[in-house]
Amino acid sequence: MQVFSNLNAEIARKGLKKTDIAKKLNISINSLQNKLKGKQEFKLSEIQILLKIFPDKDMSFLFQFDKKNEIKS
Repeated sequence: MQVFSNLNAEIARKGLKKTDIAKKLNISINSLQNKLKGKQEFKLSEIQILLKIFPDKDMSFLFQFDKKNEIKS
């Protein structure tokens, strides 16, 4: 379940592979999945890279936290 559903959807819309996104962010695919699920925070440097990958989207859209899908710890 993704809590950053807009970011996840944009990755899919652009036809990008999450493994390629993880490489661009210099993190593992597991770290990317954890970040998309809200289990880990995105670093500022990672956010900046993602904003370059999706220049037509703003940060507030990409990183809108989908609370209805929030995972309870």
